Amino acid sequence: MPSLRGHIYDAQTGDTLQAKVHVLESTGKFQAPPEALLKVGGGPPFFYSDGSFALDLLCGPAEGVVERGTEYRPLLQTVEIPRTGALEVEFPLERWINLPADGWHAGNTHIHYNEQETRPDERLQLDPQIED
Repeated sequence: MPSLRGHIYDAQTGDTLQAKVHVLESTGKFQAPPEALLKVGGGPPFFYSDGSFALDLLCGPAEGVVERGTEYRPLLQTVEIPRTGALEVEFPLERWINLPADGWHAGNTHIHYNEQETRPDERLQLDPQIED
């Protein structure tokens, strides 16, 4: 089966970034890697990525949206998945502002939790890094 392999990084520094990823295959169905940590609850589905991911997709057009907090612009890319093999795709995220460099730091005093989560400890470790 064809696959998509993604690499997410800071467009300026080249550093690998953790992020939230939403992938729709050619049928419009959301897909995620089998081992991925998925968002639970309402709204569009996504999975958490440590900066790289691989998933099987049907051939044809696929759409990926990658997001990281409020300091990076969301990135939407449409790619053509081949009939065979893996397509390697780079997701360079552009930082529009660097608040910590200006002395600003996140002041979140709470984290949202859904009782239906099956891997809350993993998600609660990733969420503050991705949303910061």
